[in-house]
Amino acid sequence: HHKNITVSLKPSRVNAGLSYGSVHVGMALYGAIASVEEHGYTVSLGTEELSAFLPLTDVSEDSTAFPGGVRVGQLVECVVKKLQSGKKLAILTSDQTMLTGSVTKELEDSTIDSLQPGMLVNAAVQRVMESGLVLRFLTSYVGTVDLSHLPARAALPQIEGDGSVPAPTSFFREKTKVQGRILYVDIGSKTVGLSMRQHVVSRCAPTYHNMKVKMGQRFDNALVVRVDPGVGMMVRLAGDEVNEEDDEDEEKEKSKTVLEGWVHISNVADDKVDKLEKHYKAGRSKVSCRVTGFSWIDGLVTLTMKPSVLACDIMVYEDVKDGAELRVKVVKLTDKGCLVAVSEGVRGLIPPGHYADTELKNPEKLLVPGKMLKVRVLAVHAPSRKLILTNKKTLVN
Repeated sequence: HHKNITVSLKPSRVNAGLSYGSVHVGMALYGAIASVEEHGYTVSLGTEELSAFLPLTDVSEDSTAFPGGVRVGQLVECVVKKLQSGKKLAILTSDQTMLTGSVTKELEDSTIDSLQPGMLVNAAVQRVMESGLVLRFLTSYVGTVDLSHLPARAALPQIEGDGSVPAPTSFFREKTKVQGRILYVDIGSKTVGLSMRQHVVSRCAPTYHNMKVKMGQRFDNALVVRVDPGVGMMVRLAGDEVNEEDDEDEEKEKSKTVLEGWVHISNVADDKVDKLEKHYKAGRSKVSCRVTGFSWIDGLVTLTMKPSVLACDIMVYEDVKDGAELRVKVVKLTDKGCLVAVSEGVRGLIPPGHYADTELKNPEKLLVPGKMLKVRVLAVHAPSRKLILTNKKTLVN
């Protein structure tokens, strides 16, 4: 089975449960610019229940909401500034500060259908579990926050007398007031997932983006902060240390500097690792790792600890230089040429005219999958992930 998820950005689908009675002043709304009028823009919400209008005077001067200008068909997120009940019309503003702080309020007409991903809600902790938190919000709704969407903490894991580390959720108490942003709503199972990650709640870039972390970047002495048996590990790569004299606000500010990453169990070593928890201890083990990817919504970098990758000179196309000599492994022959692997994330192509100094009648005999070749770079274009190589010995040598 293909693991494909089909999604839609159409306001008519996203706002399927929206009604006039479920909208309030200060609430965020999603729609598309339908037309340009003399005094502003009509915004289609994809429903006949409610119309919307964005006045020219409420389009942010700094253009952060519309960096390329406003265009018909453009998808927008705005905040309700005023409601005209007689016309069932919402007057909107694109003010980004209002959008970030827009907290959804409880209304009589609201149902689970009217809950939208992206809504910011005030909530209370209903239950604390090792696997996450159960929150109650808008009086009658219950949602969950899993471990990867708890807020990053500047405080390091405290090791107990028996060598164990308390669960990340142990710092929360029932009935504690918190804020979270809805990540998803499953109407069928009536489940709601929320995030308490700082960058999600504040609608800003994750720490790794602000720190300009690059693909392939290496981190040594990364501290293991959580071990999930059979799954992987959370590690702390950077962040300001918390002092005993720091108050709650100072700790929150320092938490914004915390850079965390995730190592899946399959990327811990070149060989299979069976008992992760036997080899690594939260709060004590320090590891070396390299960045293999980024997760914007989780605010995490994905990492590998495989020695073969740590020792690799080329992890991304930006590491490849024109004219460089490389050792590559043949992957397969195609109509366009011979596909080769430079490293785990970098592939190259040897065009048929560059298989050898002379034309090969049976290239499949020379270019066998798995065979190692010494080649030279003819051209590399990192943004499009294109790498052209030659196997002609006169050029390689």
